[in-house]
Amino acid sequence: MINVNIVKSLKKLILNACLVITILPFLVSCSDSIPYSDRTVLVYLIAENSLSTNAYSNLNDMVKGVEKGIGSGSLVCYFDPIDAPPSLIQITPKGKKTIKEYNEQNSSSPEVMRSVIEEVRSKFPSSSYGFVLWSHGTGWMPAPISTSRKMSVFSTAPYSPLVKRPAATTRAFGQDGNNWMDLSDLQNGIPDKVFDFIMFDACYMSQIEVAYALKDKTPYIIASPTEVLATGFPYAEIIDNMFVSNLDLIGVCKEYFDYYNNQTGFYKSATIALIKTEKLQELSELTKTIYMPRLAEIESFNVSQLQHYDRNYMHTMFDFDQFVRLLAPEQAMQFTNLLNDIIVYKAATPIFLGGDSGGGFTIDLNNFSGISTYVPISSYSLLNQSYYLQDWYRAVYE
Repeated sequence: MINVNIVKSLKKLILNACLVITILPFLVSCSDSIPYSDRTVLVYLIAENSLSTNAYSNLNDMVKGVEKGIGSGSLVCYFDPIDAPPSLIQITPKGKKTIKEYNEQNSSSPEVMRSVIEEVRSKFPSSSYGFVLWSHGTGWMPAPISTSRKMSVFSTAPYSPLVKRPAATTRAFGQDGNNWMDLSDLQNGIPDKVFDFIMFDACYMSQIEVAYALKDKTPYIIASPTEVLATGFPYAEIIDNMFVSNLDLIGVCKEYFDYYNNQTGFYKSATIALIKTEKLQELSELTKTIYMPRLAEIESFNVSQLQHYDRNYMHTMFDFDQFVRLLAPEQAMQFTNLLNDIIVYKAATPIFLGGDSGGGFTIDLNNFSGISTYVPISSYSLLNQSYYLQDWYRAVYE
């Protein structure tokens, strides 16, 4: 005789099993709705300088960012503060885990940078890598210019403490005490074709001279043509964008811009650009056809009509697209179209550090291309001597 209760129980079990089988794919789908990649992001943080306090704050923000989830990825920081020797730290949801402690060393040395990169690749093998460069920055300009007080007012500008720019110096990137990296050092410190992106949390690094020098290092560069406020990038908000399988670099840029655009007063100051390096060689060839017949015009060009992105006593960082449009209007459309293919994303606040009356400047958004250039006019003879050595100069002026 069939036990009715047993039959009812079996039916209930079968029904529940069917429900589980039906619902399970949806549960899996929801948990995997944001697929993360096997990516390691290395933050190379040189803070043996005036930014050391901000560096500790950014490290804590990185922990908050990782707490949101990075899948199987790894966030690793080479950390060199002013009050301790360098260390290699893994950022985890539980906090900061020290992987290695180093003896005191020059973190601005290309040899040290390259050795750290190789060590991270060995300890954290991944299918993809990203690189964040965190420190002071002044673009391509070389160390010897620091002897010329006429070239800058870094030490006297009223809002210098707010930004990631050193006082009275011009160097390429990364202050470790009295040591710096020129752009050529940075080239030598970064291996070719290892990183899927390079992000500069440093001032003035969105320059055509910098991008061209690093075009073989990575397919994408995130950088600012102006100063970056000392508070840096909002790491609690941008970390997850770096680890999704479909790398969301535009998302990183938007989070950065929105963070500062929502501030008030002098903190409502930001510019950002995402540079795709694939067509930089093509751009150099087009630029050369524009520049070479006009060398005399460039030498005597009136740079005061250009949008500038620096607060130097003598401005040296000008909007790249605007310069070419004014120099060669008949070729402007071709140039701008190509540049727009390279600058994948750009954004700027129209007022920077209080505007013209507040010690900063205004940004004409109609003349904002996201990337700056130097113009080697005859009155800049001191800087020109160093500019002649840059890869970009050799590519487009010779």
